Amino acid sequence: MPRRPALPIKTLRKSHFKDFLPAPLEQPSLDERIGTIGVTPPLASAKNFSLRKICLFIATALASCTHLLAAHAEESLPVLDVTQRPFEELLNTEIITAAKLARQISDAPSAVSIVTAQDIRAYGYRTLDDILSSMRGLYMSHNFRYGFLGGRGYGNPGDYAGRITLLIDGYAAPDGYFGQSFFGEDGFLDVELIERVEYIPGTGSSSYGGGAFLGVVNIITKKGADFGGTQAALDFGSHHLQKQRITWGKKFENGGDLLFSASAYSSDGRPFITDPEEGTVGRAGQERNQRLFLKGSVNGWTITSAAVQRPIDVPSSPGITAVDTSGFTSLKLDADVNPKLKLSNHAYIGRYLYRVNGDGVETTVSHWWGLDSKLVSTWVDGHTMVLGAEFREDDRQSENIVGSALSDYSNDVQRKVTSLYAYDDIALAPHWQLNLGLRHDRRDNGTGFTSPRAALIWDSSGSTVKFSTGVSHLQATPNDESFVFVQPTPIERLHTTELVVEQRLAPTTRLIGSIYRYRLDHRPSFDETQAEAMPLTTRGAEIELEHNWDNGSRLRASYVYQQVRRDDGSFKVNAPHHNAKFNFTTPLVGEKLRLGTELQFLGRRFRYDGEEMPAYAIANLALTSKDWWPNWQISLSVRNIFNRRYADVKDPNNGLQTFPRDGRNVWLQISRDFK
Repeated sequence: MPRRPALPIKTLRKSHFKDFLPAPLEQPSLDERIGTIGVTPPLASAKNFSLRKICLFIATALASCTHLLAAHAEESLPVLDVTQRPFEELLNTEIITAAKLARQISDAPSAVSIVTAQDIRAYGYRTLDDILSSMRGLYMSHNFRYGFLGGRGYGNPGDYAGRITLLIDGYAAPDGYFGQSFFGEDGFLDVELIERVEYIPGTGSSSYGGGAFLGVVNIITKKGADFGGTQAALDFGSHHLQKQRITWGKKFENGGDLLFSASAYSSDGRPFITDPEEGTVGRAGQERNQRLFLKGSVNGWTITSAAVQRPIDVPSSPGITAVDTSGFTSLKLDADVNPKLKLSNHAYIGRYLYRVNGDGVETTVSHWWGLDSKLVSTWVDGHTMVLGAEFREDDRQSENIVGSALSDYSNDVQRKVTSLYAYDDIALAPHWQLNLGLRHDRRDNGTGFTSPRAALIWDSSGSTVKFSTGVSHLQATPNDESFVFVQPTPIERLHTTELVVEQRLAPTTRLIGSIYRYRLDHRPSFDETQAEAMPLTTRGAEIELEHNWDNGSRLRASYVYQQVRRDDGSFKVNAPHHNAKFNFTTPLVGEKLRLGTELQFLGRRFRYDGEEMPAYAIANLALTSKDWWPNWQISLSVRNIFNRRYADVKDPNNGLQTFPRDGRNVWLQISRDFK
């Protein structure tokens, strides 16, 4: 395979950087850590941290919560009970749901986190990026064009092949060449089409393959019946943001359901200096998109199809526009063979195209298709067994750079992967359950790996204890393989151990805590002097509290501590020790006017150059109105309401180590239902 040339940043889409820092590191004082990004004002310090405003925000929210607790503790209604949903919805196939099997999500061997459509509206989330940033233990980093998901010890900025896979109605959404999931305006879905988002941390490889290395983000989309007619929406916001959406949905008398949606988005972005030495000015977030979404179901058949095209101006290279175009179609058939045997078949096809003109023309084309079939059996008393097989062919994975001043580049590969998997949920005794899973993946070049997992679960009287262990594997993407000097490319391996405790403190209150240890080795190295990068060890603890009141108020608060180090004691880049979230929403005038408040805190983390980024806290606010006027809905949200100056750790392309985030910005949506 020809080596990728060292191209200017105008055409180079991805570069690899060391994800560690030398040990030991001398900790600079807080004042020494303060720096500037372009002409952006200094990052948060002890003096400009807006502590008074943040504390006032927290105190107000907590005072509201305390008042509501005292007023309604004796007459609360049930909280959103995640334990009452069928477990197979977590696995994201319809088959067990159709069979009405009484499996519950509390049986999942990990600490599941959920954001519902009601949460999305109450907190004014605009993209999947916003939703994931609100979930326990997760955080997003950004560069000029993309967002990158971090959590459980992994958050490499600029690494397109993340370690947490994204599912949309059972379809694995990452593209075939880069292995990238899209979370912003480059993603497939308008958030108004999302019924809920589930984050399932842990070894997902045994169920979903190598992409689910550190877990799964599972999106369930709405159905036509949820709209029952036409919905038109107009959005306006800061930086000349505009969006138009039209959605139509209906459930038919024969049981069929159909949903169609189309939208267009544009934003002028915000200016900032991309090169302080040359004074180059660019605009971050100057982008447009067009989206189409179709979902239909009848008699056990379900088809889901989506497409999105997102051109974005590259602020570090004025006049250069990069275009991402993605699409997929997924077809499922769920059927009852007999009362104790269910069959699910899934066929899918995906396409991705990336193109940018700079110092030459870079084009990446990715085509793939696959078949997945599984049987679910309850023939044996006390067992729910799943046996399945999947075949996927990436029939075209190519990247070409033509007309570069340095040299042209071409990489064209194909790959086929065959997988067999099985898992069994065993009722050992009253209150005791054993969960076993195994998946074997084999590529056409002869490489293969087996990913096992096991969990022991005890559940009684509102208390649940889960102990799980497993091994995940991740095969390098074609893009990653093009950067590896030593072949064959190692297959990453992750050993996990986790203890989860869930306690139902009251019918409307749930407390969940977990401790975990992850060991990551066999990491591909992008240094020609070594075959593998040094192993990593992550140790962490999480806690989350949820409470609902009978008047519709909801509270969710979480805190995560993690420590990530290589074997030589060095710290990992962009792996904060502390990550905290606080969400509270309450009706002000019934559902005619609802308030949503959110506070997010992210601790200090290291940049690629060894400098430490300061911690930051931001607050968001949303006001939503439903049926104040019949069939009209209005949502107003303000992100970063205290106009905090903060930044993300960024891959050091263009010599910039950080990416400044937006200040205070406003978004307004007006929608009308036509029933």
